[in-house]
Amino acid sequence: MSRISSCGGVWLVLLVTSVTVGQSSGNDSNEQAIRSSANTFRAAFNQGDAKALANLWVPHGENIDQTGQVQRGREAIAAAFTKLFSEHAGASIDINIESIRFPQPDVALEMGTTTTTLPGRDQAVGGHYTATHVKHQGDWLLYSVHEGPPLPPSNFKHLKALDWLLGRWIDDLPLTGKKDQKPIPIIHTSCRWSINHNFLIREFTATVNGKVTNTGTQWIGWYAPGEQIRSWTFNSQGGIVTGLWAEQDGKWTVKTQEALRGGQVVTSMETISIAENGVQTWRTTDRKVGEKQLRDLVVKVKPYRQF
Repeated sequence: MSRISSCGGVWLVLLVTSVTVGQSSGNDSNEQAIRSSANTFRAAFNQGDAKALANLWVPHGENIDQTGQVQRGREAIAAAFTKLFSEHAGASIDINIESIRFPQPDVALEMGTTTTTLPGRDQAVGGHYTATHVKHQGDWLLYSVHEGPPLPPSNFKHLKALDWLLGRWIDDLPLTGKKDQKPIPIIHTSCRWSINHNFLIREFTATVNGKVTNTGTQWIGWYAPGEQIRSWTFNSQGGIVTGLWAEQDGKWTVKTQEALRGGQVVTSMETISIAENGVQTWRTTDRKVGEKQLRDLVVKVKPYRQF
């Protein structure tokens, strides 16, 4: 993670939304297992034990180091560690886990940074990593690790309160299939961090009766001049939405303004609340096109549990 140090308003677009994937108390024991794995990794690395390190991966796991080299399978991973320790005897590593989340009960995504100290070098080698863990025969093992160089400064501290947006989600609407009823748009949304946690990136696809009607991308970031969280959304129909985010009384609000392709401007206020079961409700009020008032909207979404 540098575990092998290389050493060498979507809503305005089509009511797109998402729901929390924050860790629940039910994942406490699993999270502890992931952290224990990191401690085991650190100890094995500092002891120069290449075989023990490789055994932390599933048999067919992979590691991509900072140079882009790929090692697949325990034998190749062990060989890479062996080479590292032969060239840098006495190397040690420190691991700082920044986040662990569970998109599936048997899948965990870990992100963090590493600092590797090499004998004979004045400065330690920094890096960052993303790791995918899977339950394998009852144990949490590494499936894939992707290392990278040290990251530039990040606005993560300003955005981490929005990490409940992470994951894959679908609007929670009943499908009747009756021909005499209006077709219901189905919207899939995914959300991930940018490489250095400076932005949350949300992507959506809207379909009606299986046909794609709109797609788009939203970037959520910290706007330093105003000390605000803002978002910018661009959709395939040519619309652009800007949003101003704020937390109030345990709920999030987003004041939006959408510029339509035809030149009209739509404004609204979105309020997001999250139930204990994770289902999220978005209420859109004060919708206007110029001076024309539009009806309020309420949509719920739920996790799309497919990894």
